[in-house]
Amino acid sequence: MIFELSTALHYLYPRFRYFSVSIISLISIFVIALVVWLSIVFFSAQESIELRWTEKMVAITSPMRLTPTSHYYNSYYYKIDLLSQDSNFSPKSISEKLKSNQTDPYNPDIDPPIPSQFPKPLKDSKGNVIDVVKKTQELIENLGYHCSSFETTYANLKLLFSQQEDENQYISQSSYLLSFDPGNARLQKSILPILSSDVQNVLEKILKSEQTKDLLDFFFQDTTITKLKAPLFHWHFPKTLFKNDTSLSCRAIVIKDRIQSIEVFSKAEFPKEIEHDDNFTILLGRVKKENSGFSFYDQSNKKWNVPDQAPFVLANDVFFTASDPKYENELSFQCKGVIQNISISERFSFSELEVAGFHLNPTSTPHFWIERDPKNSDLLLLPNSPKFGHGIIVPKYFRDSGIAVLDTGYLTYSAPTVTTLQEMKVPVFVAGFYDPGIIPVGGKLILIDTDIVSLIQSTQYKDEQTFPTGLQVNFSNLKNAKQVEEKISKILQENGIAKFWNIQTYDNFDFTKDVFQQMKSDRNLFSLISCIIMVVACSNIISMLIILVHDKKQEIAILRALGASKKSIALIFGLSGFIMGTIGSVIGALASWYTLKHLQSLLQFIGKIQGQQVLTTAFYGEIVTAEFSQYSFFFVIIITAIGSCIAGVVPAIQSSRLNTSEALRGE
Repeated sequence: MIFELSTALHYLYPRFRYFSVSIISLISIFVIALVVWLSIVFFSAQESIELRWTEKMVAITSPMRLTPTSHYYNSYYYKIDLLSQDSNFSPKSISEKLKSNQTDPYNPDIDPPIPSQFPKPLKDSKGNVIDVVKKTQELIENLGYHCSSFETTYANLKLLFSQQEDENQYISQSSYLLSFDPGNARLQKSILPILSSDVQNVLEKILKSEQTKDLLDFFFQDTTITKLKAPLFHWHFPKTLFKNDTSLSCRAIVIKDRIQSIEVFSKAEFPKEIEHDDNFTILLGRVKKENSGFSFYDQSNKKWNVPDQAPFVLANDVFFTASDPKYENELSFQCKGVIQNISISERFSFSELEVAGFHLNPTSTPHFWIERDPKNSDLLLLPNSPKFGHGIIVPKYFRDSGIAVLDTGYLTYSAPTVTTLQEMKVPVFVAGFYDPGIIPVGGKLILIDTDIVSLIQSTQYKDEQTFPTGLQVNFSNLKNAKQVEEKISKILQENGIAKFWNIQTYDNFDFTKDVFQQMKSDRNLFSLISCIIMVVACSNIISMLIILVHDKKQEIAILRALGASKKSIALIFGLSGFIMGTIGSVIGALASWYTLKHLQSLLQFIGKIQGQQVLTTAFYGEIVTAEFSQYSFFFVIIITAIGSCIAGVVPAIQSSRLNTSEALRGE
């Protein structure tokens, strides 16, 4: 084996004498490296993108669901509620079953008699009716998975978009309601962070309410305002900050030779470009406080008198550090900052300022937005407020439309009465936003308390309840979905309650099935294309080795004359093909590792060349990253190794069949 390996390496070593053979071998190695590089990069990037999409899709819906079957709806456990006064003679939902203290609510003393054809109860060894829902949840959680109920329904959502003097404007759409699961750890990744605009909106809504003082106390328990912005043209520069002989760079708005306003720059230098308008004149210069009032000196040092009623505003945004909030008829902050050469440390009213920085201090009782439980970071807390209603989490498209946290509205649904349907309203407010990813129904899916979903669902007719309800299971590794499904199915079967549940994993949900099937088809298609390209790449090895056998006929004949066997000769050229494939694979694998490590920079570079983004952020996110896929690596390496070995078979057989005497005679 050592002799064959050393001989193969000797033949493959580049030499100028065998220029054509060396060029073909280098090209073969390059092509194999290129195919390996592209295959590993594509498979790794695709795997990372699929995982990201999957995480987003199951963040809202969970990776596994157990929905009731017809056996459940026809069972004693479900139908007995129809005969029970304690159940209001109506069937309980899954979530109500979990909260109920009674497995069997039937009381023979006050409830009507059970019909003879009524289904028989399923009982345990002690003769007690089995609580199917609670038993299922207990069995699943004993396996180490988080299990909770989920319900879905639909309602019409109306959110107050703007408030004018004469009328209110609403954003209205028909929406799917999904019960909020506080223990869904993946949901935290899809919840968008609170922005300064959200905090600004919350403060403005509080200041307009009738319970301003109490709500502000609640607000500052959760939030610390650290920075405020004085927006251009809106914040009036306090003239009291000027001292005698104090001057600031500014521009004056002049109409008919009279200064109408002074716009102070945040820094001492003048801007490079100045706006022009036919209706007024803009002059650059400095405003100065003098004993008699304020004067403006333009760049030619011409003096202009500034009327007392002329406002001083900002021409640029200015930021202040904020502290010590106080409310006495109006909200104010102690602000510190610098405008040109003036150090400012004053208390300013919040009415002309905007929130630019804040810090959240999670409490055990959220008031305005969704936040993590400080006692258990794996749990999310969804606020409800007697003042504003029930908190809801809406898709990020609402934020893009101008909706912010604490914008209020209501859910409307129809509830049957004795004679007609009556429209009912549930007051709600926006408590957060989530990224729906590529979920087909993501733009219409709203998260809200389970109690509200159950309330609305209970008012709908039975034949209208086409939305799924049941138990949802969360686990960490999505790749183990099939194994988790098998475990749960097995333990339910052992306890005799498997017939009550239909188990579905995330790739079989009605609204995700098509997406995952397309992903699988794309992956299989590229795998096939990759294999075909690899065969073409390995065909170069065949060509190179056939040429090498032809050039080495005399050496092969000499080796045969010296006692080398046909097997040994064949092994030399078989090893040559394998070595070329290995070298190409190693180079390609190293190149793919480096590419994946700098994938974002590469995509940005390509985007600059073509003048647009390579991958749409709506589908792939702001930052595209991909980890080196071990599965892809082994798949490509195995295909390359097999192809290289097969490529070496033909030349190896040819070399082993070479006639020694004819080769030597030719010499």
